[in-house]
Amino acid sequence: MTERVLVVDGGASPAGVREAAHAVAAALPRGRHRTLTGQTREVATHVLAPMLTGAAS
Repeated sequence: MTERVLVVDGGASPAGVREAAHAVAAALPRGRHRTLTGQTREVATHVLAPMLTGAAS
């Protein structure tokens, strides 16, 4: 895989989910990881949208 990949988790998600997100990002050649503080797997749109806009640039 040659594309950049952003792996996102929520800071309020279970530890296993956060650990898996870190592992996936680390396994990808161009993987990046971000944690959204206070979010669960049901991330609020207003929290996620600015990060995705920034990731596209």
